[in-house]
Amino acid sequence: MKTPQLMCMSVVLSGLISLPVQAHINHGYIFSIDGSVVKNSFGECLRTNYWTSENALPECEGGMKKMDMDTDGDGIADSKDQCPDTVPGASVDAMGCAKDSDNDGIPDGIDRCANTQAGVRVDANGCALDEDKDGVADSRDQCPGTNEGALVDSKGCEVQKDSDGDGIVDANDQCAGTAPGTVVDKTGCKLKEDIRIENVQFETGTAVLNTASQDILDNVARTLIENEHLNFEVAGHTDNTGAYQTNVDLSNARAQSVRQYLVDKGVAADRLTAQGYGPDRPIASNDTREGRSMNRRVELRLQ
Repeated sequence: MKTPQLMCMSVVLSGLISLPVQAHINHGYIFSIDGSVVKNSFGECLRTNYWTSENALPECEGGMKKMDMDTDGDGIADSKDQCPDTVPGASVDAMGCAKDSDNDGIPDGIDRCANTQAGVRVDANGCALDEDKDGVADSRDQCPGTNEGALVDSKGCEVQKDSDGDGIVDANDQCAGTAPGTVVDKTGCKLKEDIRIENVQFETGTAVLNTASQDILDNVARTLIENEHLNFEVAGHTDNTGAYQTNVDLSNARAQSVRQYLVDKGVAADRLTAQGYGPDRPIASNDTREGRSMNRRVELRLQ
């Protein structure tokens, strides 16, 4: 093992005093006879040409070590960190600044609800605010302030209890305990399967409604609007007088005419379809005048 080379010298400190020192040329610093590192008047350790960052002494290079610190723990040294005091756990870029992919104000890494839609208010976790705690985010809640624990729909509005599941809330249900699958009216009572529209008449050989029929259909429209939970088919029928295809076409045109009239009166279009059946579904004999009259009809059939 080589003996460290020593070089005797006298070092002048601050131009006021001189001390005999030894330079350990295989280390990188100048040491005094008592083994302590010699420092200048500014408190800096005196280096030799053999100094490297690998053999640097912490007590001498405290300034350098401090520059390499990562005060906010984001993985970026303070000397390169342009965003000090980053929130713990946040994902940062090469400059030490927090990433926020969905621009909701909550940095990636601590954002529990990534890809929040633009403009949605979020909580400290980056999730959409739900101030009334009904399970529907404020941005979609059409009924803010719902009592906590209340049953709500997808719009955040309170849903009243419907014990028999017939679509009519208990408060309005006059026929409680309706069997599952039963079609009911607005009172919660069983609805007749088909509704015949009595005395609806058209101009001869056409699908044009006469005035008297319009008054009848006005009442039908009101009933349908009140029972908005039901969907119907407007079914047109004829007797067997005349050509078959002519009757089918005429019944279809009349069904479409009635449907359009009801839609114009406020019934949602997606609740109504229309179909003509010609003479195929008689409800009476076509051998009598009275029977043929009964067969020429328009009905609402539940869907």
